[in-house]
Amino acid sequence: MPLCRTLWRSQTGGWREAMHFDAALARGLSTHAGHLTNTLVSEDLGMSTATLEAALAV
Repeated sequence: MPLCRTLWRSQTGGWREAMHFDAALARGLSTHAGHLTNTLVSEDLGMSTATLEAALAV
């Protein structure tokens, strides 16, 4: 239910805005628009990590 509440509160901004309301939801985003946001995955692949804000700005 917490996820439903988060998405409901941010229904005008969609899932991107929901990422800012719920830290747990944001931690679940590993990639977006070619950017890696998961530090462990990016380190394992030898790639750079983008911040959540940078990935969602695309």
